[in-house]
Amino acid sequence: MANLEVAPQGIARQTEADTPSGLTRGTFKLELEEGLNMISLPVQPDNPMTSKSLANEIGATLVIHLDPQTKAFVPFVPEHFDSTNFEIQGGMGVIVNVRRSQTVNFTGTVWDNTAAAPGEHQPVWAFGLVFEDVQCTQSISTQSISTQSAPTHTSLSIRNLRSDEQVYIPTHTPATAFVDQSQQAVVNEGDTIEIQTEDLRWRYRLTGQNLQNAFAQIVLDQQIQVPNRTQLLQNYPNPFNPETWIPFELSRDTEVTITIYDVSGQQIRQLDLGLTLAGRYLSADQAVYWNGKTQTGEWVASGTYFYQIQTEDYTQIEKMVILK
Repeated sequence: MANLEVAPQGIARQTEADTPSGLTRGTFKLELEEGLNMISLPVQPDNPMTSKSLANEIGATLVIHLDPQTKAFVPFVPEHFDSTNFEIQGGMGVIVNVRRSQTVNFTGTVWDNTAAAPGEHQPVWAFGLVFEDVQCTQSISTQSISTQSAPTHTSLSIRNLRSDEQVYIPTHTPATAFVDQSQQAVVNEGDTIEIQTEDLRWRYRLTGQNLQNAFAQIVLDQQIQVPNRTQLLQNYPNPFNPETWIPFELSRDTEVTITIYDVSGQQIRQLDLGLTLAGRYLSADQAVYWNGKTQTGEWVASGTYFYQIQTEDYTQIEKMVILK
C-alpha cells in the first residue's frame, strides 16, 4: 500500500499469464485467498477501475485504501456505504476481503511501479464499521483510526469491551475502517462494541459473519440500546406450570442474583448469574429461566411466590403464581 509499511503476509499473489516486461500491454493473474488480501493491480485495465467495479469483479465485501493526504484508511462497503467509491491507480495498494479463494485475470496497459509479494490467509487485521441511519463511527482500535466527514450534533465514544480500548470523539461519521499494519487481529468474534453519546449507549456483539465480511453494519436502535435504569420485569408466563422466564434490564455491568421466596419469606431457590453486562435480557434465550424446582431439586407446590433481583446497587421484588 502506498506509503504504508506492511508485513509480507496477507498480500495476494500476483503471477504473469503473459510476460509483459518491456511491453505496453499485458495480462496478469491475481490470486486471492479467502478473507483479507492486500493487492496492487499490476496493469491498468482497459476500462477505468474503481473500488466499486473491483468489488463487483472479485465479489469483495470490503475495499480499503489509504488516503495519501489524510493518512486515513477509507472504506468502501458495497451496497452499504459506497459514497467513498475511489479510482484504482497504478501503484495503489488496496485491502480487499473476499469470501472465497479465486484467481482473477487483469488485462491492460502495464504499470511501471507495481510490486508483488507472497501471502496467506490471515486473521481480521482490517475491519470496517458502517452505522445505519445515524452519524457516528470511530475505530475501536488505537492502532489506526479513520473517519469520513459528516455533520453531527453530539459527541460519542467507541469502546471494545474485551480490549477496553476507548476513543472519545467530538464528531461522528457514517463509516470508518481500521487496520493493524503488523497484520494482527483488530477484532475477534464475540467482541462487544459499545457506542456512547452523552446520555445514550448501545452495544453490538460482533458475529462470525461480521468477521468473514470484514465489516459490521450497526443500527443504533432500541434493540441494542443499553437501558438508562435497572429494573426487574414481570415473569412470563404467569401464572405458569412448571417453568417460567424472568426478564430484567441492567443499566450497567454488575453482579446479579435472582432469589425466589415462598409466601412465608423462606428462600427456596437462588440463581447466581455472576457478572452480567448491561443490556436488556427479555427473550427466552436471555431472561432467567426457572424450572419450578427448589434448591434441592424438588418441585414446588401451587401457590404465590416472590422473586427478587439483587445487584451491587439495586434490589427489586415481584410476585408470580404457580398453578398445577
